[in-house]
Amino acid sequence: MHTLTNGILRIQVGDLGAGLMSLYHLRTQRELLWQGDTTWWGHRSPLLFPFVGSLTNGAYTFEGRSYEQTHHGFAREKMFTCTEDGPDCIRHELLSNDATRAAYPFDFALQVTHSLEGNTLHIGWDVRNTGKNTMWFTIGAHPGFFCPLEKGERLEDCAIDFHIDGPLYRRMLDGKTQRVFPGQRELPLQNGRMALSAHTFDDLAIVLDDIPFDQLSLCGKDGKPYVTLHFPGFPYAGLWSPPGAPFVCLEPWYGRCNDMDASNELVDRPGMMSLTPGQSWHGGYDIEAQPEKS
Repeated sequence: MHTLTNGILRIQVGDLGAGLMSLYHLRTQRELLWQGDTTWWGHRSPLLFPFVGSLTNGAYTFEGRSYEQTHHGFAREKMFTCTEDGPDCIRHELLSNDATRAAYPFDFALQVTHSLEGNTLHIGWDVRNTGKNTMWFTIGAHPGFFCPLEKGERLEDCAIDFHIDGPLYRRMLDGKTQRVFPGQRELPLQNGRMALSAHTFDDLAIVLDDIPFDQLSLCGKDGKPYVTLHFPGFPYAGLWSPPGAPFVCLEPWYGRCNDMDASNELVDRPGMMSLTPGQSWHGGYDIEAQPEKS
């Protein structure tokens, strides 16, 4: 486990999946990140790579060959190498190998960087094509946060703030095929916020396309945000929690699962990005722990 602190926040990052394991606000003495419990969900903040979402029947095709792959890709299941351990950042790297190529036929170098600035955690992703052929991928985040945060509050006291004016529409996910139905359904917003309840996620994850926002906040009973994600440029987002669980996941994505009528080809998945040999891509997002929550 690798630790980084700046006197305001303290983070811990593991080698498995280069995953964020703790986001602790030192001044309020609160752990913000869900701590993992298999009763609900054993992960905390997994990295989704080389694609986002599930595969129908656990497989996809590329250039005439079928490849088996796990939900949200394999990165969260792989041991990364820590290449920098403070004082300014924690940096991890995953390189392609025979095991990754058996499920994903591309050579790559994936770096994940965690750094702190004030009350904000910066998470950076760098993907480089180290092979001889065009590489296809998507990537996304899946952090879970305690909700409600305060003792004595209920989920019904909390809300997600999209920081927008106007309507917002969700796609509906089919639990059997892990594909998205045609059409959209309007989310119940008031002043850009969606109130949470025990039934918010009865219809599984909330999938959002062509998102008109670049930040999401979790707000408590007092209406103030205690966690805000900033992710300019992301085309997709997801929201999820098992019904009744004491946490909510805010998920900025560069891709998502397939449409109901789509092929099973890798390159046809929504949001797929490509890199030519030697080309690199950089992305990432920020988690702000608002100091107003005390």
